Amino acid sequence: YISLVTPQRIKIDIIMEGTDNSNSNHQARLVITPTKTALSATLSNLIIQSCHRALQNFDTFTIALSGGSLPTFLQDLPDAFAKAGKDPQWDKWHVLLADERCVVSSHEDSNLGAIRTHFTNSVGIPPSQIYGIDETLLGSSEDVAASYEENVVKYLLEKKKKSATTTTT
Repeated sequence: YISLVTPQRIKIDIIMEGTDNSNSNHQARLVITPTKTALSATLSNLIIQSCHRALQNFDTFTIALSGGSLPTFLQDLPDAFAKAGKDPQWDKWHVLLADERCVVSSHEDSNLGAIRTHFTNSVGIPPSQIYGIDETLLGSSEDVAASYEENVVKYLLEKKKKSATTTTT
């Protein structure tokens, strides 16, 4: 878990995988940058490093994204991967939402909508690997939350099972 903050109090929280499962002592980091431009570069570098490690170790990359200004910073990520000479292997990414509002994804307040507009629509992440809320349940925020939790927990448990099988064979 990483929080990035600029002096203008722009805070971005990201949760990434990419470390060895045997190291269960993951600690949060706070990264402070002097400008928005520096924040974008720092964010890209952190994601590239984490993605590279995760793909090497697990052949998949999972990232949980929040909304706010984060989606606009992600639009530079494909170029950052190219400049770093790294293949992001978008087809192996899984995108979870760290938070979402109970609105349809086409609504201007939707974090998923912003993430799609500024990032995922321009890269090759399969839509089935982008875990949004069930918009048919929007009449009840409790049902939306329960459904999302079930889908994300199901994915994470399947991933853990695959990882355990891979490491024991």
